[in-house]
Amino acid sequence: MTIAQDLFNSKTFRKIFSSFGIYTGFNFMNQAIPFLLLPFLTRLLSPADYGILATFTAMIPVFTIILSLGTTEAVVRGYFDKGKKDFDLSKMIFTGLSINTVIFVVVLAGVAGFEFFRGTQGTFFRGAALLFPIIGFCAVVYSIPSKLFIVQKKPLQYSCLELSNTLTEVALSICFVAAGFGWFGRAIGITFANVIFAVVAIVLLFRMYPVRLSLDLKYVKPFLSYGLPVVCHSLGIVMIAVIDRFFLNKLIGVSTTGLYSVAYSIASLIGFFVSALSLAWSPFFYEKLGHATEKDKRLLVKATYIYFLFMIVIAIVFLAVAPLLLKHIIGERFLGASKFLTWLAFVFAVNGMYTIVAGYIFYSKKTYLLMGIAAVTVISSICLDYLLITANGPIGVAQATFISSCLRFALFWILGNIVYPMPWFSFWKKGPICA
Repeated sequence: MTIAQDLFNSKTFRKIFSSFGIYTGFNFMNQAIPFLLLPFLTRLLSPADYGILATFTAMIPVFTIILSLGTTEAVVRGYFDKGKKDFDLSKMIFTGLSINTVIFVVVLAGVAGFEFFRGTQGTFFRGAALLFPIIGFCAVVYSIPSKLFIVQKKPLQYSCLELSNTLTEVALSICFVAAGFGWFGRAIGITFANVIFAVVAIVLLFRMYPVRLSLDLKYVKPFLSYGLPVVCHSLGIVMIAVIDRFFLNKLIGVSTTGLYSVAYSIASLIGFFVSALSLAWSPFFYEKLGHATEKDKRLLVKATYIYFLFMIVIAIVFLAVAPLLLKHIIGERFLGASKFLTWLAFVFAVNGMYTIVAGYIFYSKKTYLLMGIAAVTVISSICLDYLLITANGPIGVAQATFISSCLRFALFWILGNIVYPMPWFSFWKKGPICA
């Protein structure tokens, strides 16, 4: 049998592909909706205004990650321990949310103090930064039931929730931008949508689990030991996007940041395939690793290599149709975004590969390794951004992002194989297998 036939005959992977089909359909709608904002925004906003908006939206994940303290990841990992003695997932959820609330109050007070004392200088007008902790906290609350739907293998519930959230955010953004609020109208739309769905998330949590309104300090340690390294790792990823825009703003100009951000948004279409497959893959992946035989490991490796090839093909196909997307979707003032697309297409392809190999470190719970990877990638991104923008102009930022993404992928692959050895270079040595 061929590798493809091996996978097709596996019941586990047929289930994965079934879930992948559901996630793909809903993800297409979920990502197509905000994508359709591009023609609207690129005609109502100048490149400079779009650059300010891009900087604003790039900062949101930074605050979300800081406020989360890895709560969502720790709860998702704890879901697979829910059958163990003396473990109460409901108490764990409430304890995590309590910690998030305390951090939110501290961060909000800090941002308010900064806004009070800062002058008129800055990318955003005074007071706009107060939205960051509000959006971030609401996003953390929302993410818990959302991710629990994934590990419970409920793709329809997850997809409907995500789609509703996106529709609300886009509708509100269109209303406020059209009303004359400019780039800040999009910011207001994002804020209101996050507040609404944070309330929805709390209702869902009480329905999914009888959440107990009591703290249990024994769950603080899992959040710190598992969550903090995840926070550092996640910050490392989003900081690369923030660093990119910072260097473009300072070395080139905010208008170029707007062009780069439009190209990034278009290239993110590749991410929709990454997200769909990752959502379908993760619950089966963690279950498989819990009692993986040598046959299971070889099957996982085969699937991973096919996925790598799939990502490269998707990037090439995207680049073939990208000129049509640019011609019909964005305004004429943003056509300069095309020069970034080739590098960014392969950035998203490599990021898709990294999400697969990263799972081995998360499963092993040796998340302290993530801090080292984050430090290396952020430092390399800072150095590469400065050197390549200085040497090659604006295109240097896309080149730097690609190199940083490749470095992160390589580090995860190498360290993942150390903590959870897999037959990456020997999977073909035995006969055909079926799970």
